[in-house]
This record gives sequence, structure tokens and C-alpha cells, in this order.
Amino acid sequence: MKKVAFTLACVLFAINITAQDLDGYRLSGGAYISPKEYVLYLKLPFFKETFLKGKITTAKGRVVTPIDLRFDMFTNELQYLYNKRVYLVSEPVSEFILFEPIGDSIVEYKFRKYQLENHGKVEPVFCEVLYDGSIKLLKYVKKSEMNVSEMTQATTKKTFIDYEVLYLQQEDKPLLKLDKNVKNLLSLIPFNKQQQVEDYIKLNKIKINNKEQLTNVLIFYDSLNPKF
Repeated sequence: MKKVAFTLACVLFAINITAQDLDGYRLSGGAYISPKEYVLYLKLPFFKETFLKGKITTAKGRVVTPIDLRFDMFTNELQYLYNKRVYLVSEPVSEFILFEPIGDSIVEYKFRKYQLENHGKVEPVFCEVLYDGSIKLLKYVKKSEMNVSEMTQATTKKTFIDYEVLYLQQEDKPLLKLDKNVKNLLSLIPFNKQQQVEDYIKLNKIKINNKEQLTNVLIFYDSLNPKF
């Protein structure tokens, strides 16, 4: 790998990136070539397999846009496409947004960096922001590599499996892992609003582990707070 720098015409600064050739995860078929073995990936570890237009906000508050991005959820790294080559963004990133054209509309995916505990260690990881209100709904997906079968002594089939966790966050407080009942959600809501939220959940038969339904609960709660 080598250090390179690029300058986007729309910004007045450069950001360091690290070059990586396409022998990593190939765009065609997911074939991976390493010095010791041939590995065929049945599933790739990217949030979206194609590069999407995006926007990066660095840890220093600088914004880079537009930029062609792809998020590797196995390594928790951002890739950048430049002159048909793949590069790794090496400058610390606090947030990035991906824009996916679907039909006549653009779907926006926002990711923000958080500190999560993993096997006793606190690690910086990107979580998808599903709802960015007074109480935030976040999704963290950990992709793990798994062998499927060995076709020959030198060839292996592999895939990636997902482990998904939902979190709630109020202001800048630590993330709260979502459980299957409503108790930890209500713990973030002021006492004088809890009954209204509970009534909304019962009336609409909300399933807390359903991301879309839970988002509607948070939208309803914010409607009770005109200042937000």
C-alpha cells in the first residue's frame, strides 16, 4: 500500500487515503486472491456492493462531497473509488452519508462513529442512524467471515454472516442496547410523557424490535416536544 492524496474541486483541502488494488474484494464475482490460497466469496461484506455517491465529515469537521464511497462492514473501513482504483480513507471520519438512487427518488443512509464495547474492549465503529431525533435509533451490524466448504485443497468458499444490534441514544449519553420490551425505551423518556408513549404503543400494537414501528414511536415522542 502507498500513501496518496487527492483534491476534490468542490473543496479547498486534501484528505489522505491509502491505495488498495482490486485483488481484495473483486467487483466481479467476489473472487479474492491471496499469496497462499484462492478464496471465493459467496457474499461480500459491503453495505452496498456498488459504489455510491456520498459525503464524508472528518473528525476535524471537514466535509468532502461528492465522493464515490463503499462501506466494508467486515473491516469497518470506508473505500473510495478514484480512476478505477479502490482506496481506503485513512483520515478519521466521524460521519458519512451514502445516497442511493432508487427509481425517481434518492435514499439516504447515514452512518456515525460511536464507541462500542466488544468482548471487554471499547472499539470505534460505524452505526447506521435510523432515526436522528431527540432519542436516536442506531443499528450496528457486525459481519463475521465463515467458511462454507472447501472445493479443493487450494480453493475455499467463504461467506459473511450478520450480527445486528439496535441501540438508543439520548443526547450525548452512552448507547443503550435495545431489549425486547419497552422498559429501556421508557427510561429515556421524562415521567410526564411516559404514559402518552405507552398508550401510543398499545393503541398501535407496536413491536419494539421492529425498526420501522419503533421509529414511528420516536417520531410520536418528538411530536410531544415542540422545541425539537
